[in-house]
Amino acid sequence: RNDKSGAINCQAIFDRMEELNTQSQAMEQQLFPINNDSFNTLISAWCQSKEPWSAHKANEALEKMEEAHAKNMSASAEASSVKPNGISYNMVIQKWCQNMDDLSKWKIVDKIMERYVQRFHLDDEFEAAFDSQLFIAMINAYPLHRTSRIVETGQFPVDVPERLHSQMESLYKDAGLEKCKPSVNTYNALLRYYSNRARSPWLTSRLLERMYMLYSKYGDEDMAPNADSYNIVLETLAKSKITAKAKMSGRTLLRMARFYVDGHEKAKPTVASFNLVLSSAASTGPEASATDKRVAFRVASIAFKQLQNPIFDSPNRETYGLMLEACANLLPFGSRKRAHVVNALFHSCVSEGQVDMFVIDNLRKAASTCDFNDLTGLDNIEEQKILPSDWSRNVDGDGKDRIVVSTYGEVASNEASLVEGSEKSFIKQKYKSDRTIEKRGQKLLRGGRSD
Repeated sequence: RNDKSGAINCQAIFDRMEELNTQSQAMEQQLFPINNDSFNTLISAWCQSKEPWSAHKANEALEKMEEAHAKNMSASAEASSVKPNGISYNMVIQKWCQNMDDLSKWKIVDKIMERYVQRFHLDDEFEAAFDSQLFIAMINAYPLHRTSRIVETGQFPVDVPERLHSQMESLYKDAGLEKCKPSVNTYNALLRYYSNRARSPWLTSRLLERMYMLYSKYGDEDMAPNADSYNIVLETLAKSKITAKAKMSGRTLLRMARFYVDGHEKAKPTVASFNLVLSSAASTGPEASATDKRVAFRVASIAFKQLQNPIFDSPNRETYGLMLEACANLLPFGSRKRAHVVNALFHSCVSEGQVDMFVIDNLRKAASTCDFNDLTGLDNIEEQKILPSDWSRNVDGDGKDRIVVSTYGEVASNEASLVEGSEKSFIKQKYKSDRTIEKRGQKLLRGGRSD
């Protein structure tokens, strides 16, 4: 099984065993009895093979195994020595889930799964091997053809991934299969599916809401959203073209922070979470109204300010680059506020050693030519892409030696004065005791002014 022709050789041996057994039928004795191990070894060999037809051969072996079982059971009341088990089905399904590229292949997987579930329900002695990983693999493999109905209306399509998830829930609740218990990992698989295939922020947001509801209902930590759950929703929003994506991203980040404050450590916002909010704001389209742009910039400002909080990850080069891009896209060119913000951002970025060409490229977009030259003082920066080493000393680093600096007026931060106590008590003080930031965020998300 480990060499290139292993599956072919294994098939040849299996075929020879069947041939010899057929020739010995007159003696009413099989020279080479074929049992479950024989079939599962053959299936395993094809599942490990890289031959282009290997998935078809694995399925053929499984179908032959099913036929042998049915034939033996009809010929004798005794238990058959050949009987497909959960391992047989799992191997074939997992094989087909690799390199899934069209619906025609998926139809084969769907039929295998249908036979698998049917056998489980009809045969009390069937040794099933259902688990959440099998369903996650199938959800990740399913190719969704985008439809305008799904993307534009945000309605949950009654399609295969949703049905698979419901099927898994049924096996857990009704059949008592503990390994099929829905968890944050299975919901995250659905979130990725709707994010990568449907690319609908409405679908991902509604799935996240469902996770909240289930966690509130059962109080099961395995169902509680984690940082990946939120980040998938934030990424979907950042890639979308909806006008209100900055406001929706800010609301999601605020909810994520509150969930973390309430004791869910795995939901702690990361620098990627903040950067995705900044990306949503910075990519607010040129067709957006002046009000939408103003709201988007306030969302970016508040997110950037919160990242100055020492309990979170340090801002990185992407943070500064995206914030400069937000300035370029959302603030009027030539305005004093834009010049002031860009100047403060770049000096902060230099102080923290997070300058790279991504930052420089967005600085060039955000600053006037005169201001750009004054800020950088580098004539050969565009041609040779040479930066002072001190400017980039923390790029791609862990930022442990981060310098907390004040930023421009509207987002000037006093988080550098860390109160005594644990990180959790500090964040509770910032998000609960001190209601100023929260009220500003809530007012902002309703479309009002933040000052």
